[in-house]
Amino acid sequence: MFVQTLGRLKPHVSERELAAELATIASHFGVFGKQPRRNWQPRVLPLKDVLVGNVRKLLVVFAFAVGFVLLIACSNVANLLLARATRREVEIAVRSALGAGRGRLIRQLLVESMLMSLVGALGGIAFSWWGVSALLTLAPEGKIPREQLIHLDTRVLVFTIIVSIFASLLFGLAPALQATRGELRETLSHAGTSIAGQRQWLRSVLVVGEVAMALVLLAGTGLFLRTFLRLRSIDPGFHADNDVVMTINLPPRIYRTGQQMLAFHEQVLSRLASLPGVEIAAAVNSRPMGGIFVAGDFKLEDGRKLPEGYMADKLCVSQGYFRAMDIPIKRGRDFNTTDVGGTPSVVIVSDSVARRFWPNQDPIGKRITGIEHPKESDWRTIVGVVGDVHQKGLRKPADPAIYEAITQSEQEAWLIHMNFVVRAAQNPESLMAAMRAVVNETD
Repeated sequence: MFVQTLGRLKPHVSERELAAELATIASHFGVFGKQPRRNWQPRVLPLKDVLVGNVRKLLVVFAFAVGFVLLIACSNVANLLLARATRREVEIAVRSALGAGRGRLIRQLLVESMLMSLVGALGGIAFSWWGVSALLTLAPEGKIPREQLIHLDTRVLVFTIIVSIFASLLFGLAPALQATRGELRETLSHAGTSIAGQRQWLRSVLVVGEVAMALVLLAGTGLFLRTFLRLRSIDPGFHADNDVVMTINLPPRIYRTGQQMLAFHEQVLSRLASLPGVEIAAAVNSRPMGGIFVAGDFKLEDGRKLPEGYMADKLCVSQGYFRAMDIPIKRGRDFNTTDVGGTPSVVIVSDSVARRFWPNQDPIGKRITGIEHPKESDWRTIVGVVGDVHQKGLRKPADPAIYEAITQSEQEAWLIHMNFVVRAAQNPESLMAAMRAVVNETD
């Protein structure tokens, strides 16, 4: 079981001190007044890490990658400015002979590079306006932390302009110095010929730097590509190519009991199933990779103890959920219309649970319960075994899971948040408006 609490630390109290105090408190917790549970492990996490911790490292990597791209682009422009300065040496020498000071010439060349940089910055800002809009439109809901706050503001614009000015000064100064440091007589005497070899060293350094940074980016891209291909090769345990998912959070001030919530869900499921183009409609309280997870331990009827810290994901699903998500039923049956309140409680377990506790037996007919001191009616009979699902993402192993029938649950905590999964016969997007209309008509 997971218990999450939110609090504010007192001044001068560290996270380590809080974690030590919570560990002491947890060591005295008991199970209904009996012996302490040693597998209770409190963790202290800053709220910022909870909100953005899963993408923070990735954003840092992308920031470094963008920085490398900026350096490569600036090095390339600096090299072009050096080549341009070479062609303008005679012009600059003539202007110097006519009385133009070196400082004035350097300022002019820096202004030219700064104008180029600002034009690029304006183009980048214009592209960013479009990019942010496209990102928020295309990104899956809930996958980007605090996405409602993502926008371009004054700080972003000021930062972009400052970086542009700094880059123009940093990479425009060397070409300006290179162009204005030549001797007048030597420059004019070599007019129309190429510059000497010793004047090319800076350009060579820039080329070497560009190649080195490009190789670093190429290596990083290769690592990302390898990770991407490896993740693509992992079977998530389900296939939702033609599925549409609609999430509903019922307002507790209106739906106060589990019976009211269950009645609402059953009406929505019935109307969704009757829509044209719908193959099957189902519901689940915690969809795979949806960011909401419920886990806990359970008891075996034969009295065997679970391994220390062993927990299984606990999900509440409707009839047809496994078919809608293309999760294979490896043994037994799916939930059906007879699995309702007042009848013997049933569950379906994942393949890893069956292999762990009944490796050489048929798990169908075995009984488990999540109640510490169960009555006879608290035991749930296993009626099916389904394939393992990567509930928490492809980077994490598939956790053991226990599925309960939505029609046998009247717990508000299980029913207040529900995901409706609809498998479309053809184009899934064509069903979205009709699905919203079903909810509006039901409520």
